[in-house]
Amino acid sequence: KEQADYILDGMVDSVRYPGLSYGEWDRAVELRAEVLFSFKMIDRKTGKVFLQADERKWQESFRANKNAATTERNKRESLQEIAEHIAENMYVQLSYRFSHKDEPGMKMDFPAKTETSD
Repeated sequence: KEQADYILDGMVDSVRYPGLSYGEWDRAVELRAEVLFSFKMIDRKTGKVFLQADERKWQESFRANKNAATTERNKRESLQEIAEHIAENMYVQLSYRFSHKDEPGMKMDFPAKTETSD
């Protein structure tokens, strides 16, 4: 940590599984995994926030099944998809931010809030 130029800090604020569609006897047929997360990257030398995203939500739907193990597998797969999308988006935004970090007023498309150095 002491040798890092930047420190990435983040958390999963919440995970929910609301129903999307229902079948016979009001049984959920399709659910949605919703992950609320936050992160920030800090320039260790200056202590300034380089990139920040507060309370962002990513969601992915999945099928429910009469077999609980299948439903659980589908849920895990949807969470994996969410994690991959978040990581890929962070990678793209960080790559862009690092390659344009000296441009004043540069905006991110995470959507994320950034602070530029004065």
